[in-house]
Formats: sequence, C-alpha cells, structure tokens
Amino acid sequence: AYMAVIENGEDYATILANVSGIQTNYNWVTARYDYRQSYMHTVTKSGTGIYKPQEDYNQQDIKVTYYFLTKEDAGYSGMAVKYRDIMEKTGFAKTERVDKEIPLRLNIIGAEIKKGFLKNYLTAFTDIDEAVEIIGQLEKAGINNLTFVYEGWQKKGVNGSKYGEVRFESKVGKKKDFDDLKGIVEANGGRYYLTINPVTANEDQINKAAYASVNISKNYTKFTRTDKTLMYQESFLIKPSEMVNYIGKSRTKLSSYDLSLKGLGIRLYSDYSGKTLSRSDTKDLILQELKKPANQNIALYNPNQYLWNDTTEYFDMPMVNSQYLYETDTVPFLQIVLKGSIDYYAPYANQGFYTQNSILKMIEYGAYPSFIAAAADNYELEDTPLVDLYSINFNDWYDTILQVYRQVNEALKHVEGACITEHKIVLQGVVRVSYSNGINIYLNYNQEDKKVDDVLIPAKGYCIEGR
Repeated sequence: AYMAVIENGEDYATILANVSGIQTNYNWVTARYDYRQSYMHTVTKSGTGIYKPQEDYNQQDIKVTYYFLTKEDAGYSGMAVKYRDIMEKTGFAKTERVDKEIPLRLNIIGAEIKKGFLKNYLTAFTDIDEAVEIIGQLEKAGINNLTFVYEGWQKKGVNGSKYGEVRFESKVGKKKDFDDLKGIVEANGGRYYLTINPVTANEDQINKAAYASVNISKNYTKFTRTDKTLMYQESFLIKPSEMVNYIGKSRTKLSSYDLSLKGLGIRLYSDYSGKTLSRSDTKDLILQELKKPANQNIALYNPNQYLWNDTTEYFDMPMVNSQYLYETDTVPFLQIVLKGSIDYYAPYANQGFYTQNSILKMIEYGAYPSFIAAAADNYELEDTPLVDLYSINFNDWYDTILQVYRQVNEALKHVEGACITEHKIVLQGVVRVSYSNGINIYLNYNQEDKKVDDVLIPAKGYCIEGR
C-alpha cells in the first residue's frame, strides 16, 4: 500500500473518492486541484447570468509525495503514525500539557440578545457570580482541571455585539471581575479563554459594504439557513483584511487573556471586494498575525493543518465520518496524528454526544469531554439566536457532566502526554488502542462481556492494561 501526501497546492485541493464498480473496478481516492473555478457571471440588472470559468487561474505549485508502506504499516493506523513522523520532520513540534487529571472543556454563555416586541434587548445568561458558583460546584465534585471558555462576554453579547467589540458587558461583569474569575480557574490548574468570532457576523453586527467579503460573482459571501423563524437566517463572511485586524486588536487589547477564535480554523476563502485575495493570500495574512510574538494561548475549532503549530488547544475534534453510504466505519486517523501533541476535545456532550457509546468513542479517540452551559433556564433560549442549543442549563446537566467526565478521566488520565502507536479492531465491536507509554486501552461496544488477549472487557465498557 502507499500513502499520498499533498506537500503543495492543498489550498485549492479537493479529496475525491469512489467505490469499485461505479467508474472503475477499484476503490479509489485522489486529490483534484482547482485552477479555474466555475462561477455565475451576472449579465443583467435582474441578476441572471451565465456560468464561466474564472479569468485568472489559481497559481499553485502542486507537489504530492508517495510513501510506500508494507506489513503492519500498510493500514490506516500505520499510515497515521507515518504521517505524524513526516509532520515532525517538517517542523511540527508540539507537546500537549501533561495533567494528573484530564481537562474538561466548559463553554459558558454570558450575554445574548433576545427578540423583543419593538426592539431586541439584552439578557445575561451567566454573570460572573454565577460562573464562580458553577466552578465551585465542579471543584466540590473533584473537577479542578477546567478549560473554561467564556462566550458572550463582550458588550451586547454573542450576536448583539458590534463586529470588533473588545469591551466587557457590564451585565455579565466588569474587567476586574473577569480577571478575578481567571485567577480562580488558573489557581485550580485550569485554563481560561475568552471567545471571539472574527470570521462571520450577522447583518446587525456589521456595515456590509465595509466588512462583508465578496465572492467571485461580486455578491456578498454568506451562509443562509433554511429556517425562516430564526432571528438571523444569514451570516456574512468577513473580509480577510478586517478579520486579521480584529484578531490583532483583540490580542493587543485583551493581551492578558487567552483567546478562542471561532470559525478561523475551518474557513479559508478568497475575497474579491477590492484587490483580489486568493485562499493562499488569506492563509498568509492569518499566519502573519498568529506568528506575531505574544504570551497568549490561542484555541481553535477544528483547525486546518496549516494552523496546528499555532493551536494551543483543539476544540470540536471530528468524531464521526462524513456519513456517505459507502463508508463502513470511522477510524481515528487525525487523532493518532495529534494525540500527545495537542490537547483536543470532543464536540459538546450535551448537544447529542453523551450516550454510553459516545463516552466510549471519546476514550477510544483520546478526546476530552466538552459541555456548553449557562446559569439561565432553558426557556430563556427561546427568541434568541441560540435557540438551536435546546438545553444548556448547568444544573440540568450537572449529573451528566460528572458521569461523563469521571468515566473518560478514569481511562485517559493514564495516557496523558503519550502518543497512540496502534489502533486495532481485535474482535467485532472490540478495539485495542496502544500508547507509547505501554498502556493498552480495550473498549467493548457489544452488549456482552468479551475476552481478548487474556483481558476481560465488560459489556459497553473498557479495560486498561499495563498500569
């Protein structure tokens, strides 16, 4: 078997895959490089137009290296280990923070706007006093290592704040209050982040002409939801130049805080609002900003590979495949590459990822648990842009938080700082994950106990060997 690694040209690469019998007699996967993309060229005032290829092609120096692998290395597990080695040889040199107990990510919602009869108004979902109380409850239960992420801390809240806002919302707390809270979290051994979203904004947060990115068809680049009852159906991508300005401003004005940057990790786009910026140009702008020296941690959500060296913590690690029918299983390729290098966290458990199988999947993939919470009752979410979240009241989820954290911690605390050396399905529904420190974690997804390698693994449970 061989593994193909794109060395250059990844900014405009798309991965294509298909099964045997559709186009050829073989399963195949390859990369396609887009030199000229097709777009709608408007020719009338009413907006009708024709599809045509872009005039100036995307300049890229394509390079793909093929690595031929044999025996055990020829499977997905061996490929991931090989890719990790390649990354390290090309300058990826990060080590996760080693803790006695694993971290728990807790995303707290501060302030948010609510739809009113005549105008929107602001409501505080969690103020500083309530946040301190939440931390106290977890501390009393033995959870001290928090990755505490405050969202909606800025004036007018998550979706009500003007784009670029770096002042604190007084309904949540003053700057001194946020500093005191930071002290509490860090004194317990945790980490403390303020969240900003430099990548997208709703129509009330920006002057579109000044801030919204423009696509090749000369329209604003936006995402549109189908649900017409939402407060904001549309969110607009921000011009790359304004985006890096906001990141730079936040890093300067909020220099004493670590920052979590929403949207930045997974979005890389062109801009035609003025001088044309390619994806590669946008990438260069982002890296230029992130590489400026600052004593500040940056957490990113599902970041693209070019950002890994600048990512302190990886939020929302993918835990399932793309759900195409011809995909038979999920494999932790990305997790094998990154375990031991970056602390990474699963998606929010209280948004559908808290079943026993999900807990086992977190342990199998080496991912730390995450919850999104607020002190406010769940009905407060109604008529806000956060209506999708359904249920985030901390007290409602408290018992589940303890249950999920304790199970995942009891397994993963033994492999803190270690790399995954092999991931293998040893029986139907039974997985063995081997680590560089000699620990093996066996997981059993079956409804009955299973015995493998003289190890008895309980039904819907796990077993740790090598302690």
